Amino acid sequence: MNIKAIASRIGMDYDNVIENFCGDTSEVRKKLESFIDDCNFTALESAIEANDEEQIKKCAHKIRKTGEKLGLTNLVKQASLLEDAKNGKIAPSYDSLRKEYLEIAKNLTSEADV
Repeated sequence: MNIKAIASRIGMDYDNVIENFCGDTSEVRKKLESFIDDCNFTALESAIEANDEEQIKKCAHKIRKTGEKLGLTNLVKQASLLEDAKNGKIAPSYDSLRKEYLEIAKNLTSEADV
């Protein structure tokens, strides 16, 4: 996996992430490879289906924190919006986060297949 090449496709702040990981690109690579599992997006989908606002916020928080570690600015923004959403705003916030997550997951999966 070429981290620098994928960084722009997934919205990663490459320079900042590399600095935060003290230049350890192998650790960044591991975090990218485990990103989908670490986010546990299926838990958020289950919370959405159950309309469990508390669990939705917990899942959004976990996704936000996972995204912060990898400098995924737009994902972090979308997760924060869902985490802070009031009941009437959950659906559009979820849709935006889901779209961003799926795009990142698609890019990471296609990169792993190379």
